[in-house]
Amino acid sequence: MSEYICRSIGAKTLFATHYHELAELESRLPGVVNYNATVVETADKVIFLRKIVRGSTDNSYGIEVAKMAGIPVEVITRAKEILAGMEKRDIEIPPNRPPKIKSMQISLFEEADNRLRNAIESLDIDRLTPLDALLELKKLQELARNGGGY
Repeated sequence: MSEYICRSIGAKTLFATHYHELAELESRLPGVVNYNATVVETADKVIFLRKIVRGSTDNSYGIEVAKMAGIPVEVITRAKEILAGMEKRDIEIPPNRPPKIKSMQISLFEEADNRLRNAIESLDIDRLTPLDALLELKKLQELARNGGGY
């Protein structure tokens, strides 16, 4: 997706948090340049200095940002537990080859009933006005609530 955005769309800016793999694109795609927000880390918190500097970062501050946003303490605690478990697994991934991991993505669509999928796929979003799009979204919502039938 990032390669497509860079090469085909020509977006000038793409923001991402905690996707360290994106930092590697700077060495592979012309025009990609990494910047990061400077921080000061203390024993119990992270202070964002609101200064953007050239380069990437090795650290992820998603949990710190979640705390600042008021996410419940139990969610923060669980996130830290999961992160600690992930950090214990020192998995090396060969360049340009993603790891083989079984998808844990929950499917939006059940195999037995594809009516919602078909309704979405049949939409010509390039021809919808904003109002028509909202009306179609309302219909899709009703379709989903009714188990796939109007």
